[in-house]
Amino acid sequence: MRGVHPWSGVSERVRLGLITQWVTPELVDEVLSECRKRDRRPGALPAGFMVYFTLALALFHQDSYDDVDEQLVCGIHELSGCIPHKASFTRARERLGPEVVERIFHRLAGPRAPVGLAGSFYRGMRLAAVDGFLLDVPDNEANRRAFGGPKDSSGKPGGFPQVRVVTLTETGTRSSIDARVGGYNSGERDPAVAMAASASGMLVIMDRGFPGVELWKAYTGAGAHLLLRARSCVARRPVRHLPDGTYLARMNLAGPKGAHPGGVLVRVIEYRVDGGEVIRLLTDLFDHDTYPARELAVLYHERWEVESAYRQIKTFQRGRQEVLRSTDPTQCGPPARRHPAEDPQVPDRAGGEGPPETRQRHPPTARGRPLPQTAQLAVLLPAEGQTESPTTPRTRQVHHTAGDDSSVVKQRHWPGTSKWNKIEHRLFSHISMNWRGRPLTSHDVIVNSIAATTTHTGLKVHAELDPGTYDTGIKVTDSDIDALPMNRHRFHGDWNYTLHPRPRDTTSAAKNPRPAGGPSPQPCAWRLRNPELTGMPEPMLDELIDQLAPKVDELREQGRIQQRGGERIRARGAGAKDKLTTADRVLATVLYLRKIGTRDLLSQLFGVNGSTLTRAVHQVQPLLAEHGCTIPPSTARFRTPADIAAFLANSSPTEIKPAC
Repeated sequence: MRGVHPWSGVSERVRLGLITQWVTPELVDEVLSECRKRDRRPGALPAGFMVYFTLALALFHQDSYDDVDEQLVCGIHELSGCIPHKASFTRARERLGPEVVERIFHRLAGPRAPVGLAGSFYRGMRLAAVDGFLLDVPDNEANRRAFGGPKDSSGKPGGFPQVRVVTLTETGTRSSIDARVGGYNSGERDPAVAMAASASGMLVIMDRGFPGVELWKAYTGAGAHLLLRARSCVARRPVRHLPDGTYLARMNLAGPKGAHPGGVLVRVIEYRVDGGEVIRLLTDLFDHDTYPARELAVLYHERWEVESAYRQIKTFQRGRQEVLRSTDPTQCGPPARRHPAEDPQVPDRAGGEGPPETRQRHPPTARGRPLPQTAQLAVLLPAEGQTESPTTPRTRQVHHTAGDDSSVVKQRHWPGTSKWNKIEHRLFSHISMNWRGRPLTSHDVIVNSIAATTTHTGLKVHAELDPGTYDTGIKVTDSDIDALPMNRHRFHGDWNYTLHPRPRDTTSAAKNPRPAGGPSPQPCAWRLRNPELTGMPEPMLDELIDQLAPKVDELREQGRIQQRGGERIRARGAGAKDKLTTADRVLATVLYLRKIGTRDLLSQLFGVNGSTLTRAVHQVQPLLAEHGCTIPPSTARFRTPADIAAFLANSSPTEIKPAC
């Protein structure tokens, strides 16, 4: 039927793997009905699919819309070949709105620790902590007006606008019980007060930025108990001293010097750690026999468990110095909230019906086990330091091992699987303490020392020795890589690529073999004008060159006059020819600003040295700014001219949004 997208009626089958155990289709349908977000007519991007897509945007934070969608639908044959345009996803997210994801979060959030779990309870009260953190959002007028951001001494904006996330977190499991999202200028206390109802029956720990009469009354009125660190000026006048050395004092609405009737009575605990500063804790647990000061002082340090929970979001899911993707303030809130199920190390995310993907984080032939026979095999490797380049022997081994004609092997940069993951952060220090001072005389001693390590929160270790032997010194040549039926992805093609089951046609390669040690095939100069590389249609690029050419020539002539110390003596055109034409200078600057590769790569493509290319960029870049032309960076990254040639050979014409 004309006008009906192939996804219509099929995309509803898409799920999010293991996360679907919590975010079930039934829950999604129920919440959509509550929010009155039902689809008015069948379409390619129904509301149910967009819920899972929004969760996937948070899970694959560093991926583009196209890559996130490919992660979701690559297991469904009918969907993988016709992904809708990015603008369609943007409009569908706007139709869905933030309320649906927010309600799903509140349906799923809550304490997870079973009764009796060590580190989760104190004298019958569940332990929780309140704290907050900041996330950068795109710098535009709407976000800065909605959220605010840091400013310099003169009052001018400094850095990105920021959204503030405050959570109530269970310390034993690091599970989010409640969360609130606000602006940079809102502070942490107001969102914390709004979460008081969720803390009933808990002992809530907070840092010294939170104490206040309003917060104290909100939590104690909701049936919660408090253990807060306080500054020296808060509740500093004793009302009555207790036998254990603590004392009762009043925290007033009018500050430390006021005597306001609306204040509250608190118990103050003061102590030092190793002769350092005096730490002051405030609590509403007045019975010094039932709640000894020493126990409460030790208990306060459980607050740091919430920092480990934040590390999962800020370091692993978001990545260092990453900015949230949404430019609309209404879309910046819910993705910042995470459920424990939305873990970047989820091992399975089969996309609904159709052949599931099988994920493997270790070498595909570890201990001689064969790879599973599946239609699509996704190999997930460490995100930092050890991500496999196509030039490594393991890439070729994966292809030969999974060489079944029905298998497509995809390697992905998987966020959160770096060597600095939360397991190492929590466990490896305990392993080091366990074998401290013990001579590691054999493999058995090492394995047994690791396997005997446990933590007070119940974390255990399984360790075994790999008796296999592996060849070393294997080298992969350019011809070996050329023989692989490999397509690089647009997002970091060095790390993300697809190995196809059937090899490419090598007839032409056999007729014209590349000499050993010879140069890699380079794309022709005219092919560098491809819209996939420049980010703009060729007519627009020609128009840009025509606009900048007179000014570029004028600047170059002025530079020559200054270099010669006067006007030219010989006629124009005599002498050495220019290494770069004016059009090439503009094109090289556009590709440089697109960040498709290093300066050395661009120098190879244009046949010049790095200094010549740098001078060209310095001449053209200010002219682009004068014309108001902003060149956005590309999501594709290349290392060699052969990578660009392969990318252009496999790219299909797509609609290009002009860069300026």
